[in-house]
Amino acid sequence: MHHRDDCLRMMQWWTGTRLEQSDYKSADVNANDSSKSTLLHYAAMADMKSCVEVKTLWSKADLFVENEDHLTLCDCTERQHYKELALSLESQTVFSQDPAGDR
Repeated sequence: MHHRDDCLRMMQWWTGTRLEQSDYKSADVNANDSSKSTLLHYAAMADMKSCVEVKTLWSKADLFVENEDHLTLCDCTERQHYKELALSLESQTVFSQDPAGDR
C-alpha cells in the first residue's frame, strides 16, 4: 500500500512542461483509464483520505464522474466500507455543483 500511496501522490503533484510565464502544466485529475476510473477512484477505493480530500478540495476534480461500473468516488468508498471518507465526499458533493449539470 505504501508504494501505491507514493505513486498517487507523485501523480497528483506532478508538474510538467512550463507554459506561459510561470504556469506549469499539471496532471489532469479527471483523466481516466480503460475502465473509466480516475486517479481519485483508485485513491477512494484504497481509503487514501488525505489524497482524495486534498485533490477534491484544491483542484477541478469532478466529484460526479462515474467509472464503467457507474460508481462515483463516494460510491467507491461506500462499497469498500470506508465510512469516514464516504461521509467527507458526500458532504463535498452536497455543497458542490455538478459540472455537467443535471445528468
